[in-house]
Amino acid sequence: MAGDFHPEFENEGEFSRVVALLRREDPGQGLKARLFHALVAFNNRRTLRRHPAEMLFFRFAEPDFRSKEMRSTLEELGVRYVEVVPPSKATLLRNLREGGRYYFYGGPPATNRFGRTFDLGHLDPDVRWIFECAIAYVEATVSSYFREYELHSRTLAKTEATVFYGFDDSNGYVFPVLLACRRRGIRTVGHQHGAYVRRRAAYIMEGIDRESYSWFDKLVVWGSYWKEHLLKISQVYDSDSIVVGSNRMPRKYPRVEPSTAPPREFSSLTSLLPTRKRCVSTSSP
Repeated sequence: MAGDFHPEFENEGEFSRVVALLRREDPGQGLKARLFHALVAFNNRRTLRRHPAEMLFFRFAEPDFRSKEMRSTLEELGVRYVEVVPPSKATLLRNLREGGRYYFYGGPPATNRFGRTFDLGHLDPDVRWIFECAIAYVEATVSSYFREYELHSRTLAKTEATVFYGFDDSNGYVFPVLLACRRRGIRTVGHQHGAYVRRRAAYIMEGIDRESYSWFDKLVVWGSYWKEHLLKISQVYDSDSIVVGSNRMPRKYPRVEPSTAPPREFSSLTSLLPTRKRCVSTSSP
């Protein structure tokens, strides 16, 4: 299999990324990709020059429903901000044409900064090939992040923004712009995105001490439970960096009393009947 991988099918989901890794495909090094990222860099400089902002507002995407309420609140408060979003060709060209306020993040092409040699000779040839592909992919990704960090650091040196704010997304793509902001003295505030649980390794950072981990300066969590829970299951946070927040609008949730009814007896022939809107459970009495 090594070096001659021919899958029976390809798709546009997660498996396609595995196929690309095993083929060592690198779509980000061509002329079109380099031109695209050159336009991204030009756009970012122009956006900060045309739209003096006090805040860099980080979002997962341009039409991001998850941060819709955040943006509405910023508008109500009259905050001057630019939106930090991932680029697409259409969004980039529209922002350049209309002079919009999008500042883009995303890994530009970069030369591998590592090129380390690992002793994999004891492995089976096919297994060795998979490890070689994975190592090359990780090195290329981190090299791209370093390159992007340098670009953001130079571009943000002239911004008036004093705060970088958005969801505390733990994916790798947030780190170049996040760390560039920290380098430039821009305060960083993350808003809790999801549940903090032990299986979410990117939030827990098992085995890493606090001094070795660079994250948001402040975290806004949904309630005191999440602050206490996060401090309990991870060593990279401290109490002063976590701020307890809540929903913007109060909600009155009905109290559900424990049931006093005896438990139902199900036969071994319980079946699940999926329908378009619900899943119905049937059982014998």
